[in-house]
Amino acid sequence: PGFDANQLDATWSELVQDDRSPLLNRATLGQYPTGELEKALFPEGLPAYGLGEPLDLRLPSGEPISGEGRETALSPLQAALIAGTLSNNGLRAAPLLVSAVNTLTAGWVLLPPLGSPVQALSPETVTARVNSLEQPDARIWDHTALVQPATGSSLTWYLGGTQPGWSGTPLALALVIEENDPQAAQEIGRQILTNAAP
Repeated sequence: PGFDANQLDATWSELVQDDRSPLLNRATLGQYPTGELEKALFPEGLPAYGLGEPLDLRLPSGEPISGEGRETALSPLQAALIAGTLSNNGLRAAPLLVSAVNTLTAGWVLLPPLGSPVQALSPETVTARVNSLEQPDARIWDHTALVQPATGSSLTWYLGGTQPGWSGTPLALALVIEENDPQAAQEIGRQILTNAAP
């Protein structure tokens, strides 16, 4: 977060009135328009990924926004689930933000996901989509999209991941920059993925 949690008592009034919403958990509650990202990565629509309804999470999650005359909007967590589905041969993982809690009586208690993985897309669909986004000389696929909504500020999405046939654990990344900077988004995303999947 962009604030000092140790100073909440002193800065609370200022934080809750800040137009930049520094207290908003953007990863789970932020809703960002997807623009042409939708056409490139999930033309089947959100229900194909199991994202047409709110996610089962132990922390609040955003609901996808779409409707007549409105553009689809996603949280970065929902976008990461789409990227993960493409990197995992069409299998969408059950999201898990909190894997354990430290309780007074039992110590560390492991928490399972609230849902189950879903075979959202066929491996053939994933292969065709990811092959069109593959980066030469790398084991990753990626896509960057600039979104300039009719209202509000421009933003930049980056989604990427390892190829479905990659021998390690599938990796995926969703990044949104709240400004018009596709080059920075692509550089950050590719650096993270190529370092994680050498």
